[in-house]
Amino acid sequence: MRRRQSTHEPRPTTAWRIARAVAAAIVATATLGGCAVSVEGVPHAQSQAASPTPPSTATPSRPGVSSLSDLDRDAAVYAEWVSNGWKPSPLLSVTDPATGVRAWLFGPAERVDAGTPGIRYQSAGAPAHVVNWFGVVPIPAGRALDAEQAAADTARSRGGRIVSAEPVAAHGYRGLDVRIEFIDRRGRPIVDLFRFLELPRHLVGIESVGLASDERVLNQVQEIVAGKLTFTTV
Repeated sequence: MRRRQSTHEPRPTTAWRIARAVAAAIVATATLGGCAVSVEGVPHAQSQAASPTPPSTATPSRPGVSSLSDLDRDAAVYAEWVSNGWKPSPLLSVTDPATGVRAWLFGPAERVDAGTPGIRYQSAGAPAHVVNWFGVVPIPAGRALDAEQAAADTARSRGGRIVSAEPVAAHGYRGLDVRIEFIDRRGRPIVDLFRFLELPRHLVGIESVGLASDERVLNQVQEIVAGKLTFTTV
């Protein structure tokens, strides 16, 4: 008697199912748009409840209304990180009270005093020791907005060079996606991925910094955090 061949695809391993479940939980933290996280000692603007809106084909501007395909893509990336040994950190939000611009970073974010106007936060919960930065800087009256100059200043402060600077538009604002390369104090090649966006009176920056040897993960992290910025009218 001829044995029938199974048409079922191989079942995912237990480890993969666990990783996928953890990833789904991480994604869920980015869809709870009404829950803002405050960094200790730093006040944040309160989130406004979303009002019902008619169906629209416009690109969603808030993490809470991301498409299912986006959430599934993020979950697949998180599952890959978990299966490679990443200890999951939830996506938590920080908000610039002056503009309402909100960023989602991996793990708790610490506010850093740069000695300049505006706000700056750092988090280190992403995989592969990638460090994320989020900042919003007010532009003085009479001074032109210049993402290119901001990129040049960043490269100079790192002792590095701009490898690429591509124009980008997000949520109706123009800006640049910048890649900077430099050598750290330990002699290691570092890649710095930066998105600058020009608001009417502020410059927004979201950044991922990591080892050149971990560039694939670095790109994934930057794509996620840059894509989850939330904007209100400023």
